Amino acid sequence: MDPPSDKVLSAIIKSVATLLSAGIACYVTLKVVTLLDPNHERKKEAKKRMEELKSFLKLKPREELNEHELRLATQIGILLHGPPGCGKTLIARAIAKKAKANFLNFDISILNDMWYGETSKLTKALFTLCQKIQPCIVFIDEIDSVLRFRSRNDHEATAVMKTQFMALWDGFAQSVNSVIIIGATNRPEDLDSAVLRRLPFRLNVPKPDVIKREEILKVLLKNENVTDDFDYKKVATSTDGMSGSDLKEIVRHACLAKYRDVAKNLVERKDGYAVEKQINLFKWRLVNFLIGFFNTLRRYICSLPTSEPKAPLMRTEVPGPESKRLINEMETIHQATSVKFFADYEKSFGNYLVDADGNNLLDVYTQISSLPLGYNHPELIETARENRFLVSLVKSYACKEVVTCSVSRPALGGYPRTDFVQILKNSLGQVAPKGLRHAQAMLCGTSANENAIKTAFIHYQTRKRGGKLPSKEDMESCMNNEIPGSPNLCVLGFRGSFHGRSLGMLSITRSKAIHKVDIPALKWPVANFPRYLYPLDENKKYNEEQDKKCLEEVAKLIDEGKQKGNEVAALIVEPIQCEGGDHHASPAFFRGLQKVCENKGVYFIVDEVQTGGGICGTFWVHEQWGLPTPPDFVTFSKKLLTGGYYYKDSLRVNE
Repeated sequence: MDPPSDKVLSAIIKSVATLLSAGIACYVTLKVVTLLDPNHERKKEAKKRMEELKSFLKLKPREELNEHELRLATQIGILLHGPPGCGKTLIARAIAKKAKANFLNFDISILNDMWYGETSKLTKALFTLCQKIQPCIVFIDEIDSVLRFRSRNDHEATAVMKTQFMALWDGFAQSVNSVIIIGATNRPEDLDSAVLRRLPFRLNVPKPDVIKREEILKVLLKNENVTDDFDYKKVATSTDGMSGSDLKEIVRHACLAKYRDVAKNLVERKDGYAVEKQINLFKWRLVNFLIGFFNTLRRYICSLPTSEPKAPLMRTEVPGPESKRLINEMETIHQATSVKFFADYEKSFGNYLVDADGNNLLDVYTQISSLPLGYNHPELIETARENRFLVSLVKSYACKEVVTCSVSRPALGGYPRTDFVQILKNSLGQVAPKGLRHAQAMLCGTSANENAIKTAFIHYQTRKRGGKLPSKEDMESCMNNEIPGSPNLCVLGFRGSFHGRSLGMLSITRSKAIHKVDIPALKWPVANFPRYLYPLDENKKYNEEQDKKCLEEVAKLIDEGKQKGNEVAALIVEPIQCEGGDHHASPAFFRGLQKVCENKGVYFIVDEVQTGGGICGTFWVHEQWGLPTPPDFVTFSKKLLTGGYYYKDSLRVNE
């Protein structure tokens, strides 16, 4: 097929735009054939068929289409093929823009998921999304990467995915949809014949000739300072065989070359950052940025200490007034019992640690033996300066802090940074669940759940002792893993739950057997989680019975544990069992669960590691349950980019 002209592409865009705006997904192959086909006789035939198509192009409702018009309406595929970098994606975007349609650039390779059944769900989700956001252009680049010709060597999951994808694709032709699928490939010969059948119109998008290359260069350089005698034609002639993307890359490198020279001059000058006269020819905005960049880099990086003090210097007691103030402030949001003092890591160097009150301390502890090279080692600082990610932050307020955090990582439990309290307030403090203003930061979701449970155990035993501290017998027996210091306590979980894969959390994780097999586990009780029937409105009675049975089982297991001397100290539950199979429960069930826990003296832990962060309508899913009081603990991780748990004021650990 001959390369399409501008006239052809314009016709495609206008035709598709007209059809999509009216809400009927069809493809006007005949109109394009009229423009493309050089054969005069075939043009006459096409013109005749176009006359037949006139009534169809008036976009009558689907039920009014005759058999011939209906057959035309099923042609909903376009294939763009040709060498890479020639604008296939741009053509698809142009069609979507002209049609005022949503543009979905879909990477089809993500359909190949390692988990059984996920590929099917993802495929259905794609087509469901297309229907919801129509009118829609679905662009599938490198379509041959997955929908290539089928063979006996195909994996079963891949074969099923291809079949399902094409079946759902055909579904667009069976109903009124404003969706057009555009595929692009560099190797059309690799496509399955069934895929090609669904892409009845094919456009070859070749590399540009010398005239087109000249036009592309003019577009790429229209916003640049180009001399009057610049010969576009000469450059276009010398770039024979290059695609539009190749030309764009050449122009980009040429435009950046002058700015690299500016940056080099600015760095090498020792008498400041004066700007040479020739720089006036360049963009002042970029030059001003470069000046600010290097000034900021010099100010922040060079202000770090470069030598140790001669000797320790004590200005106050430890902790000093400023550290005490920060400890008291930290207590309002985070436990600070273990904090010795706050440290100023920007002023520390070598073996000397400077605290918030300016005391220079000879540090032989080195953050629990984790800084073998001491603080702010010059070579580590230099490495941080060369790190692209850190340099990209150089203009931000926290540049120096980012560098020192990278090379002098603190043990936050004992010697947090002077700005750590403010960091907590500006992050975890801003999104705290209602009624839970205290947070404990942890490494991940698993450690968040594990430490929330440890805190529940501590308070459960403290409550049994009437608020007293552990006795001498408790302290001695725990070292042998014996009672009373190591009590027979347990946590109640649910079938299908996932709370982590550490040795402790595997005892309450029950989503997949492969996580637990061959690993010893604590004999902790497990209750059934409701398994609803859908639609919910039609199965209300059954689902309510599910809630009732599960709550009765929870109460029974707690009572049995107490009778057997294996008391349930805490119950942990996910708002949605995500890893366990996407199982939900009603707000009434969770309210009942909290009530059972309160009546039995069991701590109520809500694991929002998966659901927290605003993806379910509220920032925390448990806020939708209508609980009379907040949960005792709410754990989090994942979307909050750190692990941890919130807890009630009464559950602080003070020892």
